[in-house]
Amino acid sequence: MSYMIRTVTDDDWQALSDLNVAVYEFFMSPDELKDEEESFPEHVKHQRWVAEVEGKVVASGRYFQHVGRYHPQKFRIEIDVHPDFRRRGIGGALYKQVMAAIAPFDPIAIQTNAREDWAASFAALAKEGFVEKMRTWENKLDLAQFDPAPFADTLRKVEELGYQLVYLREMAAEEAVYRKLYDTVHALRADVPATDPSTPIPYDHFLNKQVLDDEAVWAWLIAVKDGEFVGVTHLLKTDEAKDMLHTGLTGVRREHRGAGVAYALKVKSLEDAKAAGYNTVLTWNESNNRRMLAVNERVGFVRQPAWVDFVRTIKAE
Repeated sequence: MSYMIRTVTDDDWQALSDLNVAVYEFFMSPDELKDEEESFPEHVKHQRWVAEVEGKVVASGRYFQHVGRYHPQKFRIEIDVHPDFRRRGIGGALYKQVMAAIAPFDPIAIQTNAREDWAASFAALAKEGFVEKMRTWENKLDLAQFDPAPFADTLRKVEELGYQLVYLREMAAEEAVYRKLYDTVHALRADVPATDPSTPIPYDHFLNKQVLDDEAVWAWLIAVKDGEFVGVTHLLKTDEAKDMLHTGLTGVRREHRGAGVAYALKVKSLEDAKAAGYNTVLTWNESNNRRMLAVNERVGFVRQPAWVDFVRTIKAE
């Protein structure tokens, strides 16, 4: 089959949105995909290509570096091929293109992922030297089935212990508040299981993309005690469905765990999301994060197929 590989242009985002649905069964709008590609901080290396057959985009390949787990010599790659055009050498050619582009940066490790039921992807990754490092479950909650009543005692206990649950939008829109949230998130991210340790997200990127972007952010709900931020849950809008929210981060500082704060944050945010007309909430949990898995299972999240993270180690750090 004759195909052509070229760098992405502004004319490709609709085709890439369609490809995303075909590969992942998950909708991201052209604007959402473009913004994701163009909003990386300056120090983060990234590039994307598409493969065309008879003028039609049938595959995409890209590399990028994780903003919040940054290492100058570690890269994440994605090779997406439309189901109708697989097993024709296109994915392999894109992989070679991506790896050749990364080579001048002296990479030490390459990361990617695949869903646990993608047997062909597992075989291809093993052939290239990738090994499994971590599994993450997507969990889905139908808010129509969510009943906050059984958690009333937990919420009352948390309040009696002196915790207040306050939305960021209810607080003063000032630098000191945003900095306090930023510092809290950085502390919580250090305990989130991942293939690499967390690194600070640039403050301006955090503020503009994760706090002030009203098109992307539905809410930050914060647990406050004695004036300090001790826990958060972060809910994001999605172009996939206007009645769906994604969970960005839920966490509680170590010294405040065991008091029911995580349950309280989950329950209140879900109750309020339901009241606001949302029907579905998605979240993700690393397979060994038993504490947060238990929280999500107790409030009614249903586990979906796992996503498996793979790493190809090129050389030792």
